[in-house]
Amino acid sequence: MHRVLSDLTGYLDDPRRRRGTGKAPNAVVLGGDFNCNLGFDLKQKNPSHELVFARVAAFGLTPVLPVVAGSEHTTMTRGRIPHRQLDYLYTSDRVTVQDRGILSTPHLESRKDHLPVWVHLSL
Repeated sequence: MHRVLSDLTGYLDDPRRRRGTGKAPNAVVLGGDFNCNLGFDLKQKNPSHELVFARVAAFGLTPVLPVVAGSEHTTMTRGRIPHRQLDYLYTSDRVTVQDRGILSTPHLESRKDHLPVWVHLSL
């Protein structure tokens, strides 16, 4: 994830993105399978996962789902991974989150190892 953020730095840190071409800044949505959870840092005894979330926050992006250590927001359904929130969604300040959640059905849980994170956004 650190490599992905490094690749996106030019865009996310560009003053034109923050300012926008008009009066308002551009709207940004960033999300996906980060394969990160703060709980892994406790086991590894280093802050590599915490640093991923700090880097995203430094770009002015806000998490749609809380970033927590553990499985309070399970997005991973299979395997022996102890911390089951691995998928995240972030938005810029211009975007308002109306509603959000994780879509979990028996059908999805049997076919996929990651559950979809959904969000209703408005500008």
